[in-house]
Amino acid sequence: MTDAGMGCPDWPKCYGHLIPPTQKEQVEFLANKKFRQGEMIIFNDSLWVANGNFQTTSEFSRNDWHKYPKHNYAKFDVAHTWIENINRWLGAFTGLPILLLFGACILWLYRQKDIITFLMSLSLLFMLGFVAWLGKLVVDGNLQSGSITLHMLGSMFLVFMLVFLIRRFHPARQEIAFTKYQKLLPVIFMFLVITQIILGTQVRESVDEFLKSGIERNELSNSFDFVFYVHRSFSILLVLVGLAMFKYTSQHPSLKTSVLWIAIFVGLELFVGIVLSYFSMPAALQPVHLLCAMFTFLFTSRVLAKIYTPTIASGS
Repeated sequence: MTDAGMGCPDWPKCYGHLIPPTQKEQVEFLANKKFRQGEMIIFNDSLWVANGNFQTTSEFSRNDWHKYPKHNYAKFDVAHTWIENINRWLGAFTGLPILLLFGACILWLYRQKDIITFLMSLSLLFMLGFVAWLGKLVVDGNLQSGSITLHMLGSMFLVFMLVFLIRRFHPARQEIAFTKYQKLLPVIFMFLVITQIILGTQVRESVDEFLKSGIERNELSNSFDFVFYVHRSFSILLVLVGLAMFKYTSQHPSLKTSVLWIAIFVGLELFVGIVLSYFSMPAALQPVHLLCAMFTFLFTSRVLAKIYTPTIASGS
């Protein structure tokens, strides 16, 4: 969301380094400089990869280098480089608790014969690997349209499954029954939220393409296609269903807190969306808009988990 997706042009390393470069000179050709095989530089607006370990002379030699074959993105920004690399490190560290969770669920399967919990943890582990692989494709394709959306949807699935697992191990207690509207409206609302996020991501990718082509931000309103207008109009339906859900679910003791947070984040998202639409897409507000949508998704997941996930008895 910070436009740092290509901060590291290769994957899983960053310019061929385990520790990302911190200054421009590290990715430039300089005389009498040592390079290791696989390290990358930007030379003549192209990415070059070292063929082996060597020390440069005063002139660039094509025998020592080959052009990076996967894309032609060749811009260095130290802030983008570190944002992207921290994103990767966080993704890697996310794998540790999910691996531990999977191991615990194997033991739980053996002791309690709980196949559902095991399959949920297995799907988490599989999706984490899939999201990491999608991250590689996003970088290799130079943020190709559609790949960012798939990458984010995979991350949303991780959040969704974790929310349901947390709910599954919540201490069992007597719950007030849910009405048919309390069961149905959150499902419809979640479908609309996911659809709106996908449409919004497509709009964001369009903005990136317009800016890359040289269109200024103050001219974006004249360049949008029908996806933008569908996304903008679709928000009306989302708000109407959200109001209906708030009316029927906010009175339920176990749902009212989550539904209140949904209302707050939908309101914020709507306000930011209006500012984006009428004030030339301020760059700083684009990530705020998407972040509000993700929190809406999170709390809607909580509502669905409370309605549709039976808890395991306390003390199990």
